[in-house]
Amino acid sequence: MDINRTLFKYCFKRTIKFFMVLFSIYFFGLITQTVWLGWVAEFLILKQDFKNVDLLVVSTGSYERFRYAVKIVREQKAEKLLLLGDNRIKSPIREISILDIAFAEALELGLSSDNIVVRESTSTLVDARVTRKVLKDLDYRSVGIVSDIYNMRRLRLVFDRILNDRRFDIIYLFPAGKWARFHPNRWWEYPYEFEYVLKELIKIPLDYYRLEFLIK
Repeated sequence: MDINRTLFKYCFKRTIKFFMVLFSIYFFGLITQTVWLGWVAEFLILKQDFKNVDLLVVSTGSYERFRYAVKIVREQKAEKLLLLGDNRIKSPIREISILDIAFAEALELGLSSDNIVVRESTSTLVDARVTRKVLKDLDYRSVGIVSDIYNMRRLRLVFDRILNDRRFDIIYLFPAGKWARFHPNRWWEYPYEFEYVLKELIKIPLDYYRLEFLIK
């Protein structure tokens, strides 16, 4: 009985200590959440100074970044716009691809067809490969990649590896001004942004593994 009582006391004390440590961690995380959650967003975001480029690249996956990219080309800060999108994604209303709709809208917004290059793509990896080919075909040296603010870190990981050529001067841009729709200082309060950030944190190591070990 003494052995059982001693064992019980030992286990009880260890359990109490475990839950005290767990509660302390939870409490500390709770009162400092605005700090470390902010750091998570800061890790994903890249802030670079804008400069004129030969080619501006944007995927049609987001309307805000598409309109921001069109604005830059209209202001003659980029010579051509490379529109990337998946032709399998159709508009539920018009039964044509989002890529075709984006191209038509870019023309309506004042761009010339001579300033637009349209290519199909199904992933960030394919985006980078298509961009590399277009840069070489046009003999361009500088490129700006436009995407969402939380996509910046992973975008640079992929594009820097695929474009792996010192001839190319690359900058990464996210929509600013009226086309900025995210809240990096309070992202955890918005369900869409919360999901976006978590997905990026999962995709970054997965893409790193693919680039490092699976893609030659």
